Amino acid sequence: ELQVVDGASWEKVAREMRQHKQPLEARRGSILSADGRTLAEDAHALQLAIIPWEWQRRGRARCSDCGAMYYERGIKKIYIPKTCSCARHARRGGSGSLRRDAYPRTDIPRKGAGQLERLPDGDVSQLEKALGMEPGKLAKVASERIAKVKKIVAGIEERARAKGDTSVFLESLLKQKREDLLKRRFLVSGNVPPEIARLVLTDEKGRYRGLRMVGTLRRHYPEGDFAPWLLGWTSKMRDATEVRDLRKRYGDERITLETRWGRRGLERAYNAHLHGMPGMQVKQLDKQGRFTKVLEDVPPRPGHTLHLSIDVGVSRDAERILHAQATDEKFGFYFPGGMPSGAFLMIDAHTGEI
Repeated sequence: ELQVVDGASWEKVAREMRQHKQPLEARRGSILSADGRTLAEDAHALQLAIIPWEWQRRGRARCSDCGAMYYERGIKKIYIPKTCSCARHARRGGSGSLRRDAYPRTDIPRKGAGQLERLPDGDVSQLEKALGMEPGKLAKVASERIAKVKKIVAGIEERARAKGDTSVFLESLLKQKREDLLKRRFLVSGNVPPEIARLVLTDEKGRYRGLRMVGTLRRHYPEGDFAPWLLGWTSKMRDATEVRDLRKRYGDERITLETRWGRRGLERAYNAHLHGMPGMQVKQLDKQGRFTKVLEDVPPRPGHTLHLSIDVGVSRDAERILHAQATDEKFGFYFPGGMPSGAFLMIDAHTGEI
């Protein structure tokens, strides 16, 4: 029954348990003015994320001989091997072993060498202070995420039991689902400055295990507050309902939960032109149980550039003229008691461009 009747379905389940599809965000097209200035563009940014699976295993030890770091392998029962691999490798006399590059040694270790020294859990208070967070904020966020994962898995089990699923594989499926959710990144802080991100990126002592810097794209407006009513703004998908509605209009392959969509102004009016085509990366579990082995990599395609007829230099001059007259009441008011108001309309007499 398992091999013939249900073989195909179990094969699909097993494949999904070992693989993880990760959408790759597409670069949104730039918006340029008539005088060649960039009004809107995508810029790289760093975000801080928590990996709950690693956060629960923050216990660490360091080899007194080669300096290799080891981390906890369990949750309920803390387990770290007593002897480093470098000592075991040297005792076996494996000078020609493939592991020699990982643990370069030229002598047999003395008695007591290669022993692992237990270190205190990493202190993240420095990172929390740099990000302006309250002490213990990261631990609280991690605990809330772990509790949410448990609730999701419990809901899956409850629905399976309600359908009469008494399969002996149900416990294994629930365990794998829980591990998969815990190994996924959960964003904590966006647009982290480089000097703060360096604390995590250069962490050789494992103090920030469970925390990871994630590269992303953010919309950047180099001209600052220039014409915000014209350019508009973007944001990611609000919920699954919005994703479903947009997929009906633009196709499943173009819209993901990470898609940034124009909400106002030109960003909204020219979504179809500015929005690129997301890519897809399929990863598989490696020997350490991490999704690091890439099976398929489809690069994203960037959106198209939007060229405007508006001239930033002339528009800035118009703004200065209007601000200079803002206190002159002879220009009238847009509404009683309001600020003096006015407008410039600039048209190319030869082409009619506004």
